[in-house]
Amino acid sequence: MTRRICLSLSLAVLFLTCAVPALAQFGASIEGTVTDQSGAVVSGATVTATNSATGVSTSVKTSGAGVYRVSHISPGLYTVTA
Repeated sequence: MTRRICLSLSLAVLFLTCAVPALAQFGASIEGTVTDQSGAVVSGATVTATNSATGVSTSVKTSGAGVYRVSHISPGLYTVTA
C-alpha cells in the first residue's frame, strides 16, 4: 500500500513538472500609452489588439495615466487600435 502511494505521488510530481513549462509558452503582452493629438494622455480609452493570423481580438481599458497592457496573448503579429 505504501509503495502504491509513493508511486502515485511520484507520477503526480512528474506530471506537474512537465505541465508547468507548457503553461509558460503564452507569456506575450503588448503595452503602451494612448495620447491625443496634443500629446495629452487618454484615460479610459478602449484598446483592442487583434492577432493578424487568427483574427482573435482582446480589448482592455487604459488607466488614468493612459497606460494599457494586453497580457496573456499568444506570440504573433497584432494590429492595435484605440
